[in-house]
Amino acid sequence: MSLDLGIRADGCHALHRYNLPLRAAIVVGMYISITGLKLNGPLSAPRFWWHALRSMAQAKRAPGNISADARVIDGVHHTLTVWNDRTAMLTYLRSGAHLQAMRAFHGIATGAVTGYEADAAPDWTAIPAIWRERGRWVTPGKA
Repeated sequence: MSLDLGIRADGCHALHRYNLPLRAAIVVGMYISITGLKLNGPLSAPRFWWHALRSMAQAKRAPGNISADARVIDGVHHTLTVWNDRTAMLTYLRSGAHLQAMRAFHGIATGAVTGYEADAAPDWTAIPAIWRERGRWVTPGKA
């Protein structure tokens, strides 16, 4: 089950779907995963979306997933997923639709990934900078 993280006016995250008070909403020790992909060209779009939609559906159902969202910012297809821990993220990463997407990646896009532990999920306005500063470019054969 995924939960939507939202940002309150004071900058803290709350679980808006359940309208929980802030003290009940903060999860300490979350694992944040950020991906940014640039398509190889317009002909890559159908394959990209086929894999992206299946991978996002898998992420939202994955054990340990707190939230999963995607946005296109400045032509870069970003995902932001929040997990209970790194182990939950790795279990998702190495299975199902996401594993198939990684195997097809180099024929579709180029990109970078980053992951880190935090006490709160970043705001979407911070995602491009985090991705540029911390992202590890995925190289052929190592997706």
